[in-house]
Amino acid sequence: MIDHAGLLSPKIDVVALNEFRSTLRARYKQLQKLLPLGDTVAVLMAAYAIQQLGTELTVLEKAIAAIPEPSKQDAARDFLVLAQERLEQLRIARQKHSTGKLRAERAARISNTYGTVTTAALEKIYKDVETTFASYYRKINEDDENTFTAKLMPSIGRLAFDVDFYGRGHFPPGAYHSEGHQDGMGLCLYLALMNHLLGSNFTFAVLDDVLMSVDAGHRRQVCALLKERFPNTQFIFTTHDEIWLRHMKSEGLIKGRNFAHFRTWTVDLGPAEWDDRDVWAELDDHLAKNDVRAAAALLELCWNLGDEADQAALCGFNSMTSIPSWNLAPAMSFGN
Repeated sequence: MIDHAGLLSPKIDVVALNEFRSTLRARYKQLQKLLPLGDTVAVLMAAYAIQQLGTELTVLEKAIAAIPEPSKQDAARDFLVLAQERLEQLRIARQKHSTGKLRAERAARISNTYGTVTTAALEKIYKDVETTFASYYRKINEDDENTFTAKLMPSIGRLAFDVDFYGRGHFPPGAYHSEGHQDGMGLCLYLALMNHLLGSNFTFAVLDDVLMSVDAGHRRQVCALLKERFPNTQFIFTTHDEIWLRHMKSEGLIKGRNFAHFRTWTVDLGPAEWDDRDVWAELDDHLAKNDVRAAAALLELCWNLGDEADQAALCGFNSMTSIPSWNLAPAMSFGN
């Protein structure tokens, strides 16, 4: 009633009552907190003298007594007012519920449609890549796996990739296939993905020693695959394997002298390409120092890496100098 005293007529001065209430509240809160103990002890030791509030309380009491009791009509009116407010709130809540339910149903339909379309699109991509991959792999292994198939299957959090093993079922590539077959699968899967993603725009690729574990027969089939299926794609191959380079030449994947040999490299200058003038000068330097061993090794390497014209020139040089043969592994080479 102290808070509503200003609504009474005439208005009642309740300043003293407010101060007394504030004092009691402060003491009550301190007793509830307990800490710090010094403040609690001060509250307990404080005098509890109550100021003279009799006049204010008497005036407030009379004002309260003068408020008329509500009649049945007033009570009914108040009830109807309250009921009307709650009815409006109920109507608003129902409308919001109906709108929210409609939106939820619409969102669910959109989500289901999106999921269905996305799943269908992804499954088509998987099927297209799967079919193309299997056809490429059958091409390079047509001698013993001409019925090869593969499966790309979406799973929880991943995409399962299983391949046929000679008609005995589908298993992960590493389960039964050799390292050479796995290398071939990797190349075929890459080509299938590029074919799907880029189509006719797949015009350039760099392949770095991707067939190290593949035998000679299957390497020739790889050359045939690239020539037949990707006639408009520029491939750059890097390899340390001279035999693979010869295969690419003999199969027509590399034409003429459309390749380069790297004879050495340094961290500062990078690779150094074979250059006939540099080779002959280096041979002369070795012979000038009477280092026949190094000259023979370099001559042997030139023979292994050169074409027929180079070898003919080297035969003449060798007959004049009588340098003994010396075996050396071929240097790194690449062809495009």
